[in-house]
Amino acid sequence: MIRISAALTIALFCFTSCVGGENDPLSACAGTSAALKEGPSFVGLNCRGVNLAGADLRGVDFRGAVLSGVNLKEADLQDANLQDANLQDADLRGANLQYAILNGVNLREADLWGANLYMSQLQATNLEDAWLDEANLTGVKYDDATIWPKGFVPPPSS
Repeated sequence: MIRISAALTIALFCFTSCVGGENDPLSACAGTSAALKEGPSFVGLNCRGVNLAGADLRGVDFRGAVLSGVNLKEADLQDANLQDANLQDADLRGANLQYAILNGVNLREADLWGANLYMSQLQATNLEDAWLDEANLTGVKYDDATIWPKGFVPPPSS
């Protein structure tokens, strides 16, 4: 399988979803053009509902990004920094989130069925109404500010 770089993946999918003005076709997706010019850091990216299923996004910096409704099914986000990002209603089924920084992330109503969150950081993360069936939560680190789905019993925090 051909691996697509994170920058190219984001450029392709955000371009098709976020068409802006004549001089800056990505201006409708706030922060995208600047991020693409700087490399695989997408701090503050504002792109909702794009399809990044299966994308190789290892180590990408999505701090503060607005990615609500994004399809990240089976995406590789190992070592990614998503601190304070909004992934409400995102599809993360089968995604690899090993060692990911998810502190302060809004994952409300996100689908994390079968996702691998091994050793991820979940301090102050909102998982209200998220689907965590068959997710690997071994070694996750969370705190009292982490919001879990009602009735869900989290594993011991690392």
